[in-house]
Amino acid sequence: MKFWRSAEGLSGLVALNLLSTIRMSPAVGWVRANRAASEDLLAEVNDLRKENSQLKAPVGELTAQPAMEDLAGLSDKVRLYGTY
Repeated sequence: MKFWRSAEGLSGLVALNLLSTIRMSPAVGWVRANRAASEDLLAEVNDLRKENSQLKAPVGELTAQPAMEDLAGLSDKVRLYGTY
């Protein structure tokens, strides 16, 4: 614990302790300005998000069709004959 005697001393201690805390305990939110996302990068990410949405729409409309013929549908009536 550190003590101060004047407002000038307090601001110096806060600045030193803040820098020390950032170095010792890096966490989400402690981002240097030169490492923050640029406007160009954010625009590119947004464009890719839009393209992804456009490509997902046709894929969602596709349905898998089995490559078999002469199958009864779910509502078709079927009569079976056989012996045992």
